[in-house]
Amino acid sequence: MQKILLALLFLAACAPCALAQDETPRAEFFIGYSNLQAESGFDSNNPDDEFFAEITDNRTGLHGVNASITGYFSRRVGLTGDFSYHTKSESDAFDASQIVCVQAPCTPVPGTVNVRTNVFNFLGGPQVKFTNTSRVEPFVRALAGVAHTRARVRTSGFGDDFDTEFSDNSTDFALALGGGIDVRISDRVAIRAFQVDYNPVFLRSRDIDVFGSTERFDGRRLDNIRFSFGVVFR
Repeated sequence: MQKILLALLFLAACAPCALAQDETPRAEFFIGYSNLQAESGFDSNNPDDEFFAEITDNRTGLHGVNASITGYFSRRVGLTGDFSYHTKSESDAFDASQIVCVQAPCTPVPGTVNVRTNVFNFLGGPQVKFTNTSRVEPFVRALAGVAHTRARVRTSGFGDDFDTEFSDNSTDFALALGGGIDVRISDRVAIRAFQVDYNPVFLRSRDIDVFGSTERFDGRRLDNIRFSFGVVFR
């Protein structure tokens, strides 16, 4: 009888711990649509260069996907691994007369500039989720890692001497500082209503072969903003 009582007391003492473990998600997986409001990665040393003025904008929207997995150490604190991919292709008309013409008056030389940009983020860091009795669960996180940026510029319509392309590939330190709100649908599924991250990328200085000549691009910070929403599985 004494052994049975001791066993019952032991089970009673362990029950709250077991319930707490059941209530705490051990891991969650998020996947959804993402939009990256990105600054241009090009920055010519000559601010008056009309070619670079044509192909660079202060900010452009890239569409893509964002996925992350979070393992929780406690009910609220976990470690997140995050991946995102964003891409955009765009074409613009461009007058190359300032490149090919050496003496005024210059005849317009119309052509097209095609720019394709890809951005990959590989990040990780702590996440805190403010779980509560309601269905709405805010969270914040601070992630660090690398961003790989690819940009390819192709010109066409200017003639053989100027129908060419160049590319820029750079892997640099990056952050994602932000958070969002999850809305529980069930014990296993939630909707990530929104997620916003300040996603700065710290580009290194680099040399790029542009039309057969070397252009120097100084290091700079790209102040990107990333928006995401989707589904969370637990």
